[in-house]
Amino acid sequence: MYIFMSVESISVEVTKMLVFSDVEMWKVCEKLVDEFRPDIVVLAGDLVWDGGLSFWLKQYGIEREEHVSEFYGFLEYASRNSNVLVVKGNHDVDFKGDYSVERINSIPGCREISGRIVEVKGLRFLGLGTDELASLRRLKLLIEKFKGKVDVAVMH
Repeated sequence: MYIFMSVESISVEVTKMLVFSDVEMWKVCEKLVDEFRPDIVVLAGDLVWDGGLSFWLKQYGIEREEHVSEFYGFLEYASRNSNVLVVKGNHDVDFKGDYSVERINSIPGCREISGRIVEVKGLRFLGLGTDELASLRRLKLLIEKFKGKVDVAVMH
């Protein structure tokens, strides 16, 4: 038995993804979103704070607040034309309230996926945030639970 298929008959849907982590300049990320026009933007942790020591808060407090504001502004910007998936990094929890799962999920087109599996454009994404990676035992349980059910693992 022979099977013949011409290239013209193959229909391939390409999904473009743009991935960021440890972001320092959200305006640069906006320019990259404009340039590449991704279907999916993946944010893999350390998004609201870069890990500077907390005793620097007085010196850099205003800068930190601006960075947090720019993060949420980027989510609104990117989600206008792309699906946005977000995973929590270890420094996103440095200052209570800066990283808010509820706030992220309230932005249309954005989903915080730490510890969850979601499907976007036919691809299944598993989010492995800082909480999921903190314990080897917990990570092994997640791997077993989602084995064979994941196309893309997003981790910080």
